[in-house]
Amino acid sequence: MSENANIDSVVDILDQIIDLVSNARGVPMSASVIVNKSELLDLAQAARDQVPAQVVRADGVLASLDKVRGEAEANAAEIRSNAQAEAERIVAEARARAGRLTSADAITVAARSEAQRITDEAKGQAEALRAGADKYADDTLADLEVRVSALGRDITDLDRKVWTHVDAALHQITSGRDVLAGRGQEEPDEEPAQ
Repeated sequence: MSENANIDSVVDILDQIIDLVSNARGVPMSASVIVNKSELLDLAQAARDQVPAQVVRADGVLASLDKVRGEAEANAAEIRSNAQAEAERIVAEARARAGRLTSADAITVAARSEAQRITDEAKGQAEALRAGADKYADDTLADLEVRVSALGRDITDLDRKVWTHVDAALHQITSGRDVLAGRGQEEPDEEPAQ
């Protein structure tokens, strides 16, 4: 299998198997061909060896997607936490300001009005920050879900293609063996020369 040493993927190996069977010498009056058993078995073994490596690489991609997802969730949690802290700081500042304003009766009404306005503004800002953080988290997670789903489909398609090609090659090998076995039974025994 020296010429197969630079094979990069199962698909390359399956292409070589198809080429080997396509270019094999035909058996007269049948759809069967004669292939080099050793070469075909080497290619089938190489395909078997490649499948786990590609599955491991796919698992690595999934793990990195999980890491990105975790980072996105951590970022969203941090944004929410910061928004909550900022909202609480603004509300505390508004209450302190309102407390200072209520010291004189003449400005009590204005102070209460200003405190309410600041409180409402702080709540609005906090809600906007929370909504932004939630949207960021939802968008990031939705994008991640689409990527993971696409990767899962790609892996399933690759697996299906690999096994389709392997099954076809094994079927051709079995058919060739059956034809050869049938020929061996049809030839009369030759008597040894004396």
